[in-house]
Amino acid sequence: MFVRMTVRLLRLRSSQARQSLPRQLCTSSRCFAQDAPNSSQAKSAPWTASVVVDEDAADIFVGKLLENRGRKVEKDVPQWVKSEAQRAFFHAENVVQLQEVLHVYPKLEHTDASSFLSRLVALSSVPAVSASDQKEARRKAKEWLVSTNYQDAFAESLLNSSQAPLESVVSALNALTALNLEDKVHSHLLATFQDAVKNCTKAPISPIIAFAVCHRMNKTKLSDQLQAMLDHALYTKLSEVSSPADLLSLLIHVQLPSVDQPTWLQALEAKALELLPAMNAGELVSLVSIIANFAKVKPRNIPLLQNVVTNLKRHTKPLTINQLVTLVVSAGKIAFLDPRLLMRVTADLKVRADEIGKWTQMASLTSGLAQLRMGDSATWQLLIDWMERHLQDAKPGELSISASALARCNVTGPAVKKIGTHLAKILDPKLTANARTWLNAVHSLAVMGCLTPKLAESTLIEDFLTELLGSVDKAAAADYKTSVAFDIRQKLMQINSAAQLDLVDYRGPLLAKNDRRFIFSDTCAEEVSQLKYGKNMNFTSKQLRSAINAFAPMKTHSQPPQVTADGVVVDAVLSVDSGDRFLPTSDWQKGQKVAVTLWGYPHRTLMINDDTPTFLGHFALGLRHLKKRGYAIVQVFDFEFDAQKLFNQKVEFIQKKLVAAVREERSKKQ
Repeated sequence: MFVRMTVRLLRLRSSQARQSLPRQLCTSSRCFAQDAPNSSQAKSAPWTASVVVDEDAADIFVGKLLENRGRKVEKDVPQWVKSEAQRAFFHAENVVQLQEVLHVYPKLEHTDASSFLSRLVALSSVPAVSASDQKEARRKAKEWLVSTNYQDAFAESLLNSSQAPLESVVSALNALTALNLEDKVHSHLLATFQDAVKNCTKAPISPIIAFAVCHRMNKTKLSDQLQAMLDHALYTKLSEVSSPADLLSLLIHVQLPSVDQPTWLQALEAKALELLPAMNAGELVSLVSIIANFAKVKPRNIPLLQNVVTNLKRHTKPLTINQLVTLVVSAGKIAFLDPRLLMRVTADLKVRADEIGKWTQMASLTSGLAQLRMGDSATWQLLIDWMERHLQDAKPGELSISASALARCNVTGPAVKKIGTHLAKILDPKLTANARTWLNAVHSLAVMGCLTPKLAESTLIEDFLTELLGSVDKAAAADYKTSVAFDIRQKLMQINSAAQLDLVDYRGPLLAKNDRRFIFSDTCAEEVSQLKYGKNMNFTSKQLRSAINAFAPMKTHSQPPQVTADGVVVDAVLSVDSGDRFLPTSDWQKGQKVAVTLWGYPHRTLMINDDTPTFLGHFALGLRHLKKRGYAIVQVFDFEFDAQKLFNQKVEFIQKKLVAAVREERSKKQ
């Protein structure tokens, strides 16, 4: 019934508007363009300049559009569709169909005209697969628009916009901006908009946001006066934002004023918290991404992020792969380690893992999970299975990223070995972006147990060391306090140890024992230990050293915190004889060397089930090498040490741990 009524209305309107048009049969888009009518005809119907159309054929065409598509997408019709003309514009699937529909409506009201322009821009962008394609498509749309003499057709509508809704003004203005058509219509609409924002009290916020977004995306330069008014309007009317889409558009596309950005972001985050219950899953994921992108301007808002995770529970449908990638990468970027988030990601990956379509997605996903220290073995196995199936299609760079993620989270097994072995075969320094990227790839293979002599040598030759350390030390002012400077040295030291201890046939260069670039003074070792522990564990580490000093005084019976040749940060080194007595440093050769190491939450994988957390890959590699060098290792976890409330209890606890470690080492040698 709706379709029949609409077609009747279309026919009535079209016959009234085109009484002067010659009747000439044209029933397909291929014969849409015909000989131009005479000037009087063109003037009476400006949209039909250079076109002659049979009105019955056009009516039938529009009717079929509504009949064929209306039943399928009626529920998806956007809010801007109000009139029959707008409905016909919306149901046009391409620019040619939109042009044909337009001939049923040679005169358009303001809102219809702006809707037509917006739809023209949208359809001209559909075929675009690249920025250049989109630019060319819009250029053609602009040429066609100018050839139709649209200014005359809009003379009574767009150029008379004083009473038009601001939404309609902005819609047309944005469309002309996107088409790069700055004519008198554009100038008039811009002036109308400027008048509206000058006194923005009564102006709605949504079209103001839409204008700001459009000009940001199209990189158009606004006058200083208009930009200042726009910033003022956005900030003062921020409380009126009621749509998640408007808020996210504002956060993503609008460049915040350089002055007092944190205050802006604080207000935006408060509004985001208010709108969380109205956001769908995709909008919640986008919000996490936005917070991550603003991390350099303002510290991450943990309460807001926690509320995002809480609201995600409302949406039970699994996130898409693209949404999962965005969520994981964004959370990893700001180190938002929420077990609930990992539980959601792992649950959805069990459903979506087979939908991963390319290695770029896998590389981003695994990299993000590694930053989140995800330790769920079942989830890693799903991803490893995918990697195995697509191993031959992987490029070295993409596979290297995923292998580094496996290494960081200390994921092991035959399949991981297979992935690492394949990577070792295809790695090529000529295809690597820079020296540090190459170092990371080779170090990952050392953690995975897949290092080859050739790859080890490539990082231990003097030319590579000079290039890598020279650039890093220059940037870091040769300061071990920086995490980057130590991270690089630690990886080189661990590769060196792997070449010595894991590669029996290695004959290449090694780091010299007296190489000052890898010797850490007591002061440097203390600074590095602060990097390892952070502010939350520094107090615990000092208490641990005090407890050790109570029964093995520093300098006489134990050594202070140090960085070993294997790149391991230890809190103390002692020696224990066969009678479980702590020896003075002068007699250490008579006993068993013991390395005391403190560990906490930041040094292990994050678990979401009953699995036991494991050390992160580079920590595990260092401990493995220490054991190969004959050390007994005492692993002290912060939570168990802090559980000893009295100092005497802490001393007794450490003594027992030391003796137990030595006895275990003795039993292995017997």
